[in-house]
Amino acid sequence: TKMHRLTHNQKVMAVKILKHLRQSTTPVNQQKEIAEAIGVKQNSVSRYLRTLVYIGFIEKNGRNYIEGPKAPQYLQHWAVILLDSS
Repeated sequence: TKMHRLTHNQKVMAVKILKHLRQSTTPVNQQKEIAEAIGVKQNSVSRYLRTLVYIGFIEKNGRNYIEGPKAPQYLQHWAVILLDSS
């Protein structure tokens, strides 16, 4: 399967968003809630979410976002890069 290339910052944001989705205790995970949870402006989150939906990292379920089918594959691929930068 094709892996899309993302910038380092996009990868970091993707991991923050996914971490929020996985830890969220509420089924409501709309743009506003995600932006507040990870500490970025809603318009920035909107761009990240569009990209992440496009590559299958997350999915849109109505107005909410959930983990996508390709998230584990991307996380495995990015692991070395993200671990080196922490």
